[in-house]
Amino acid sequence: MQTYPCPTPWRIAHPNQHNADNQRLHDYYTYNATLQPYLCRCGTWHLTHNLADELPTYLEPTPADVRRLQALDNTAFRDLVDADIKRTGPHQDRIALRAPELRTRWRWALKALLRTVQTQLDDDGNAEWRTKALTYQEAVRIRLDECRALRMHALDQAA
Repeated sequence: MQTYPCPTPWRIAHPNQHNADNQRLHDYYTYNATLQPYLCRCGTWHLTHNLADELPTYLEPTPADVRRLQALDNTAFRDLVDADIKRTGPHQDRIALRAPELRTRWRWALKALLRTVQTQLDDDGNAEWRTKALTYQEAVRIRLDECRALRMHALDQAA
């Protein structure tokens, strides 16, 4: 299995499933937290509340999915990036976004979404909406960091 930079570096990285499962049990008995271990794309094991949100490590983007995403107009592509940020898009699309051929376009879409949310935050809004917008802004920044890490990883691999 090829490993990539971790898309969730703030999560504890366990070297194997056994260690992750021990942590899961500890968290369950100590905090009543229901977590599931999963093998991350970085090659380590993490814990998550919603296993369905995590990208499967064994899937690589298909050339057909990459071509389909390349053919999207800018609005549809940005909507797809938004769905990835919210973890609501199909796994095959979310994985294809990370393909080398799409990383530059992915980065530009992320930057556009970040500018949009920052502009909206500059306007006055109610506290509940502002909290959601700040959470979304942080999720966009996390995806930007992941995109940068993938680009750097590709450069390191090429050297």
